[in-house]
Amino acid sequence: EFVYLSAGVQTLHEVTAEEVLRDPSVFTRQTMPEDLSAVRQIEAEALAKMQPFRMECLLRLPSGKIRWALVTSAPRRLGESRGRPAGLPAECAQGAALPPA
Repeated sequence: EFVYLSAGVQTLHEVTAEEVLRDPSVFTRQTMPEDLSAVRQIEAEALAKMQPFRMECLLRLPSGKIRWALVTSAPRRLGESRGRPAGLPAECAQGAALPPA
């Protein structure tokens, strides 16, 4: 769940901030299957340890383009025990969009 997303999400993910606020799984669905389990594992470890994480992964955008993304996230405590990630997806330097597969 997200509290806020900038309009920049549209440039990186080809979806509006409003779409992601309504359905946060948009980001998960864009992650390529070969990267998804690693993303989930690293995020779970970061949440358990309340530590930041950073990783590169491939995304398939709604247009069919495949793009590298660098995801950095730092969990924050909500209330007494719950943590949730606060992250920034960014296009990688080598992340020029690849041609559709």
